[in-house]
Amino acid sequence: MSVSPHNCMALVSLSTFPPIAHLPRNRALSVGSGVGQAAHRGSSGKIPSMIHKHFAVLAQGACGFRSSLIHPPPCLPPSFLPPSLPLPYLLPLAPCPFSLPPSPHSVACYAPRASAAAMPQSLMLDEYHIALSAVCTVAMQLACFFVAYLCQFDMITDLSGSANFVFIAIMTLLLGGPLEDRGKVVTLTVVLSRCELGAFLLYRVCKRGKDARFDEVRFSCVRFFIFWVFQMMWVFLVSVPVILVNSSRAAEEPLGPWDALGLLLSVSGWAIQVCADLQKYRFRSNPLNSEKFCSVGLWRYSRHPNFLGEIMLWWGVFSMAVPVLRELGGWAWLAICSPLFTMFILLYLTGLPFAEGEGLTKIYRAGGGSQWEDYARTTPPLWLLPPGVYARIPPLAKWMCCCEFHFLRYKSPSATVPTSADNGEADAGSGSKTTSGSS
Repeated sequence: MSVSPHNCMALVSLSTFPPIAHLPRNRALSVGSGVGQAAHRGSSGKIPSMIHKHFAVLAQGACGFRSSLIHPPPCLPPSFLPPSLPLPYLLPLAPCPFSLPPSPHSVACYAPRASAAAMPQSLMLDEYHIALSAVCTVAMQLACFFVAYLCQFDMITDLSGSANFVFIAIMTLLLGGPLEDRGKVVTLTVVLSRCELGAFLLYRVCKRGKDARFDEVRFSCVRFFIFWVFQMMWVFLVSVPVILVNSSRAAEEPLGPWDALGLLLSVSGWAIQVCADLQKYRFRSNPLNSEKFCSVGLWRYSRHPNFLGEIMLWWGVFSMAVPVLRELGGWAWLAICSPLFTMFILLYLTGLPFAEGEGLTKIYRAGGGSQWEDYARTTPPLWLLPPGVYARIPPLAKWMCCCEFHFLRYKSPSATVPTSADNGEADAGSGSKTTSGSS
């Protein structure tokens, strides 16, 4: 095994330096307090003062080398040093040009730098860029909040969320060291999908002139700020798998089945999301459909295919991160909060609850309640299924496996008409209030 010094140096102080090769093998140098002291191994006797006077080696590693038994260094042959030096000479042991086999009577005269895995966790400063990503997310969203509130416009609201995803992905990829295949694939997936979503939402809000979701909160600093705090949490938590993949050395493992599965889920989900958004937008662009619900294209097989696409995309990203999480272990598995949090906000918070339930008021007031009920009976809220198949599924199975929750039903005929222009369906790709809205 060859020796490769890292960040170590030897201090050689001598006036009449005897060749290293001539030192007795039963003499050793013990480095304890930083001063070389000769020690006799084997036979008893007085330590030759010449060795103590003329030879001292100080080895100091990056991890704090304290004591070691030092013999003639295998990387320094006798011809490497002159026979004498008038003054103390600081000799940096840069990458050693020699590679000699180790001697049974000698050990290295330096301590290699401890690896990141061997260093105490308390000494590591944000090793995986978790804190840096959180700080950047808060800073970006706060800056966008002040702009949106002071100027009272909605042009950057959705765009800021998508841009934050892109920034975190690229930043952690560049800071993570050598670019690995897994990191490049994950980053490219996130960057392309968020750029497309941000561009689509920006175009939509520019064409409409405003985002109706914020009509009731835009003028309240506190209520408007709560929305931005939620967006901070959403961006950071969903980005955790991307951060770990880009910042961990475990990402150097070759691509495997988990990566293939994740890429398939992500690409399929993104394709479903884009198609659903475009089909819904084209349907809404027709004035004759202003009081109708979309049931064309993918919307014939799912009441919210855009939500399905978003969920599939982030489960795919998490799948590509599984090999890295398996190497890191422990706390790293908290990255599963990314797809789970996505599902939570879409199914229980700002997705389905806003799209259906009281959100169906406009459809029922326009006289389309019976058509909607027939559509909902044969079309699942999330999964893509043929109408004939879903209609035959028992109600209990629909509730347990198809997300057919009770709060999705329209209950109150006297409910207030939503301020959104949506006919009971949210059409954004991300499925949260932070990146999407009603159409």
